[in-house]
Amino acid sequence: MNAKLMVSLRGYGPYILLAALTLAVLGSVATFDYVHYDDANYVVDNPAMKDGINSHTMQWAFTTFYESNYHPLTWVSLMLDARVAALPALAQHAYGGLDPRVFHVTSLVLHLACVLLLFSLLERVTGSRWRSAFVAALFAIHPMHVESVAWIAERKDVLSTLFWLLTMWTYISWVRKPSVRGYLLVTACFVAGLLSKPMLVSLPIVLILMDIWPLRRIDFAKESLRKRLPGLIVEKIPMLILSGLSCAVTFVAQRAGGAVGTLHTYPFHIRIFNAMVSTISYLVKMIWPVNLSVCYRYFDVLPAWKIIVSGFVIVGITVFAVRSIGKWPYIAAGWFWYLIALVPVIGLVQVGYQSMADRYTYVPYIGIFVIIAWGVPDLLRLGVGSDAGSRRKAAVLTLTALVSTTLLAARCYSEVGFWRNGVVLFEHAASLDPNDSVVYCSLGVAMDRTGDLDGAIVQYRRALQLDPRYSTAHGNLGGILLVRGDFEQAETELSTALRLEPNNYVYHNALGKALILQGKVDEAIDHFRTALLLRPGDIEARVNIMNAHSPEVQALVEELAAKKKHPAH
Repeated sequence: MNAKLMVSLRGYGPYILLAALTLAVLGSVATFDYVHYDDANYVVDNPAMKDGINSHTMQWAFTTFYESNYHPLTWVSLMLDARVAALPALAQHAYGGLDPRVFHVTSLVLHLACVLLLFSLLERVTGSRWRSAFVAALFAIHPMHVESVAWIAERKDVLSTLFWLLTMWTYISWVRKPSVRGYLLVTACFVAGLLSKPMLVSLPIVLILMDIWPLRRIDFAKESLRKRLPGLIVEKIPMLILSGLSCAVTFVAQRAGGAVGTLHTYPFHIRIFNAMVSTISYLVKMIWPVNLSVCYRYFDVLPAWKIIVSGFVIVGITVFAVRSIGKWPYIAAGWFWYLIALVPVIGLVQVGYQSMADRYTYVPYIGIFVIIAWGVPDLLRLGVGSDAGSRRKAAVLTLTALVSTTLLAARCYSEVGFWRNGVVLFEHAASLDPNDSVVYCSLGVAMDRTGDLDGAIVQYRRALQLDPRYSTAHGNLGGILLVRGDFEQAETELSTALRLEPNNYVYHNALGKALILQGKVDEAIDHFRTALLLRPGDIEARVNIMNAHSPEVQALVEELAAKKKHPAH
């Protein structure tokens, strides 16, 4: 019985170790708060989360471009969590009655599932247990992956990656035993991934890389390439078509939400240069993960040396990978996995203001981890020479793997702590880049949400000192001043915000309130009506219009006017 138990534990040993490592390093995220950087829009202030999952919200999830994205399964996932988070035993949280711990636990569980599935997938297809475990361990605890796990708004990362890996798993099964049913299952997993996050558009190309290594469906003799490669491409055509459709829908969604930067704002040559530099910066941060931030500013001018060095490194690695494809095919497979998986998020189509983001490495790094796990043992030429020499090399390799994993675990554990709430997160970001207006504005939002209005005002004004044309900072500052009763200053800030962003219905509603409380009823109604035109069906604007001439509002205006005229009374 003990012998059977030992065999069983040996079989499940890597799974147990990977799970323990993941939970030990990242488990604290289950106790964290919202960071209010997209969390508010995704969960706290999202009416669909308050309604929970039902036929209406399901229809909304599959038809909305809310938050400039189309990822219905991510919305469904969050709505399921919201149903649990709203249970009476949990719904005592200050923000919307939705306990953030529920969302964090689900993201952590999904990340753990990805870790274990990645290990199982690699072991299944390569037969190498401990190299596969090392790749999964790096994936589990690399500090650059904290953002994807600890940020509720990035649920799409962990969910889509689970479907990415399931697509690969079912693809391996189909390759080994082709059938229509098997191919439909591959396609179904792929579609589910696209509906979680469109980053999976590059997956069909990555599957071709798998055909090279580790599936070895093709060798590199000219005759084999000519005969086999076209067939491998043809069998991916249905998925490539789905990727094209997903790209089109995503572009429409992001364009409709104003998230896509124009060529005037981000010239194409600057995007190319930024993509080159970011590609190498991600590699540097993989090796030396320090000064990680939730915000990396986009610079219009990059140092020429960075562009030149990045270009040479990219070309050099690519040439080496291609030339060594016969001897070490995993280098080409891993390197092109990294490059191709980065393409949707590298900034050629610029979305948002960031030049790069830690979360974008969640899937691409797997390719580099594979190169390390298979390349270092080959570099040491294990098995070559005497048995004693091989044992020494194996011992050195094992020790190196343990030390590097331990150091990464410690660094990751430290990085996790910055995500416990928005104030801590953005104070850290401000310490790394004190000249980023977005960081100070986001810190102001976090302070505002926790009730620290004085602190929020200070941060919004810091943001405006750095960027006087920052509409969000003007609008948020105006909103706080409105709550504080400084209606004239609120009117000034909100008017400025609207000059910079004239189609923001939130600012129109807020400015209308500031005006009506100064007795400027007709002007206020104009703004309420504009808000309604910009967002037909907006309940707040309708209520504001109906209440504009009500006796209660008139009495409040007169009372405020009297207090202003006779402040002593």
